[in-house]
Amino acid sequence: MQAISTTFSPQLLNDVQQLKTLFTGEEEIRALEQLPTQSYVFPEGHLYMSRWQVAWIMVTAPFRLVLYVFLKTIANFLEIFSIVGFSRKMHLRAHHLSYTFDSACNQTHYGKRLLIPLFNDYRKDISDVYTLKGIPREHILDPLIRAQLHEDNKTIEFDKFGKLCSGSVYWFNYLFMKGIKESKLNEECVSFVDYARAVSKLFEKGQPRQAALLQSLYGLQTDLVDIEEKVFKIPPSDIKSAVLLRKVPDGLYHLALPKHSVSYIKFGKEEMVMDPNVGLIRIDKPQDLLDIIHQYTKDFQGKPIFFALHSLKENKSFASSVA
Repeated sequence: MQAISTTFSPQLLNDVQQLKTLFTGEEEIRALEQLPTQSYVFPEGHLYMSRWQVAWIMVTAPFRLVLYVFLKTIANFLEIFSIVGFSRKMHLRAHHLSYTFDSACNQTHYGKRLLIPLFNDYRKDISDVYTLKGIPREHILDPLIRAQLHEDNKTIEFDKFGKLCSGSVYWFNYLFMKGIKESKLNEECVSFVDYARAVSKLFEKGQPRQAALLQSLYGLQTDLVDIEEKVFKIPPSDIKSAVLLRKVPDGLYHLALPKHSVSYIKFGKEEMVMDPNVGLIRIDKPQDLLDIIHQYTKDFQGKPIFFALHSLKENKSFASSVA
């Protein structure tokens, strides 16, 4: 039996089976089951942050801005002298400062429909990922990994600050499905809204290690987390059709937009979008989803979008998926 890896090192890229032990989700499922109920079950119409919290964030915003500029200046100065690890830590601390302000702005915009704010950047405690230097594709010894990496991935980069949306969606969807299948939490939640909010808690302070790695290892996502995808292409002429959106079957989706990815959750009358840039957003009517789609497609007229229905693979190895 292989030892389970809990942190990432470049050596894992030389053994796909050992790399996959990072993506079992067992630790995350246990964390879900240990969440206190009051952290994800709220009365209907509850605001995630009180109005006083939002007001305080706005009042103190200038002080955060000064500290943000100071940290970014230090980070840029360290980059000049190739002190990469510490520089990236300073960049990330600055980004986390801006997250507080962004969350308050997003709640002001979405109101009670913002179920939980999220942050599209690295969690502070995964420096084993975001401080790494790039790894050239040809330095990877495992041929299966080299074969599955996207052709544009000439070098695996680990400094994708603010650009972890695709990895976030795959890891969120995997944990969502695995939790439904294996977690006691699923039995305790009375609604998909409560359950989705619980899963989102794992992303509240930034993107977990696995989400970050799935972004860097673009091309390997469906194999590392054993996800099957059934893709529905929506042509540009139909993107604004509320009637079409009503016909989308129930399920959990990767909604691929130009330059961005979100999770779309639809089970009966419960609909949500997990947008890594914003948070978990409740969808009350088709126009709510259309507004989100429009936000990310308005500058890309003529580009299609894709709904990829996700399900877990059944007993399929990485090697067989490559073959």
